[in-house]
Amino acid sequence: MRTTRTMFLSALATTAALAASGAVAGELDPPAGPVAPTMKDLVDVEPRQIIRNDFINITPIVIDSPGSYYLGEDILAIFGQHGIEIAAND
Repeated sequence: MRTTRTMFLSALATTAALAASGAVAGELDPPAGPVAPTMKDLVDVEPRQIIRNDFINITPIVIDSPGSYYLGEDILAIFGQHGIEIAAND
């Protein structure tokens, strides 16, 4: 019984000490103004252009300017022709 009473008094003293010390987690008021993004979009970091089929004319897709490209879908090609031709420098 004495042990239970000692544990209770110890817990009560700890709670009272924390309440008296004003345990603070930090500022709870957000800064004024709208929230702004802190990171760049992928478009800003690595601008890429999508490559897609032209279903009207099934001809090779020609890349004629340097840059970063990615496939947006499977590329269709005519047998014996290239699906993508690169005609850009660098």
